[in-house]
Amino acid sequence: MLIHGDSLNLSKYDIPALDLILFSPPYMNKSYDRNPLRGELKQDDCYLKYLQDLLSITKSVWHILKPGKYLIVEAANFVGDSDVTTLAWDIASLFKAEFPFIKEKVLHWGSGYGSGYDHSYCLIFRKDG
Repeated sequence: MLIHGDSLNLSKYDIPALDLILFSPPYMNKSYDRNPLRGELKQDDCYLKYLQDLLSITKSVWHILKPGKYLIVEAANFVGDSDVTTLAWDIASLFKAEFPFIKEKVLHWGSGYGSGYDHSYCLIFRKDG
């Protein structure tokens, strides 16, 4: 099934029960001037709102994930000119409060991954059942 639409509106679609949810969100550095999920200009707590949007999107499909099946989020941390954004760790911290966290797998990309690192993380969650 392929859906072309706004991920913030996934609950509007008739999505069948899923065996796997796998995604890599559009990345956001704490210093970005727009939330990539909404296209809004940066506001107070923009990064936190972005993370909350990711959680909301995931919750909207979690209920149709079959029991015993997996949610995998691929994400990386960022090294900027003046700071570090711990995106992968922030997603893991926020999501594990809602979904059972199983483990992480490190994906080694070699040089030039683009985030200031040579790797990213697959954050693996499993629905009870």
